[in-house]
Amino acid sequence: FIIQNIKFMKSQIRNMSNTIKLGTTIFMFLAIFILQLEAQSEKQSTKGAVIVADYKEPVRFLDQAGENIDFGNELRGSIITEGQTVQVGIGGKVVLLFSNGTITTLQSQTKMKIGVFEQAPFDAGDKTISDLEGEPSESKVVIDLDWGSMVVKTKKLDRKSSFDINSPVGTAGIRGTEFQMSQSPGTGVQLDVTESTVAFTPPGGAPMPVSQGNGLDVSSSGVSTPRPVNPTVAQNTGATNQAATQSTNDISLGTVAEAMTEATISVEESGTNAESTEQGSSDASDSGDSQDAEVESAPAEKETTGG
Repeated sequence: FIIQNIKFMKSQIRNMSNTIKLGTTIFMFLAIFILQLEAQSEKQSTKGAVIVADYKEPVRFLDQAGENIDFGNELRGSIITEGQTVQVGIGGKVVLLFSNGTITTLQSQTKMKIGVFEQAPFDAGDKTISDLEGEPSESKVVIDLDWGSMVVKTKKLDRKSSFDINSPVGTAGIRGTEFQMSQSPGTGVQLDVTESTVAFTPPGGAPMPVSQGNGLDVSSSGVSTPRPVNPTVAQNTGATNQAATQSTNDISLGTVAEAMTEATISVEESGTNAESTEQGSSDASDSGDSQDAEVESAPAEKETTGG
């Protein structure tokens, strides 16, 4: 009887030991899974920042509601965030530094919105923008070019990154290149590539690669016409990117990282404010439509006052 009890107790101990091992294994898997979710959540919630490096009036900035943003008298160093819009009037321009190292010059009569800008945190060290050969961390950028012209120079993107510029007649996908893209409601898109390749994808169509030294015209009706790069546009692209590079080279990655932190907080706060005011009346919606019309007519107003 004693021997049987001992065997039974040994069996119970083995079962308990196996149960403990199984429980420990499950706990470890759950802990790793939770840590991965937290890391992914932190990564996804980190926003990229767009820094105003240089400008020439008239330039204005709009928040998600279409209201003017007041950055004061000196715009250099101001931070544009996801959901905000930059609008350049006749004779103006603005040089923008994206926190992934991309520089963009918006030319006269251009309106562009930062639709999406997500970027993983990175170690800034003592580096400046000029030290970067590629982007400092994985990013996702979506820009909406409503109208006008933008000259772009990107760093080599991480293989997991994406950089898209939307227009009514298609999307330009960038991997690391120099180009100029213009959008006009009447004539469509003109794309001129001076370095590397841009993939242009019409709505519902297949990507059309536009390589260095080539261009693409896409009419407002969606008809695509390949062509050589426009020599005048190519010259403007080179000169514009050279000037933009000079105005951004000395900006430290520490400044860029701080701008990302500020942008992340700003986007989170604006999202909270939007949720708190979401229950507005239909009258408020009507006034928003009127406000949008005023924003759209701004370039013509600037032309009248600037004459």
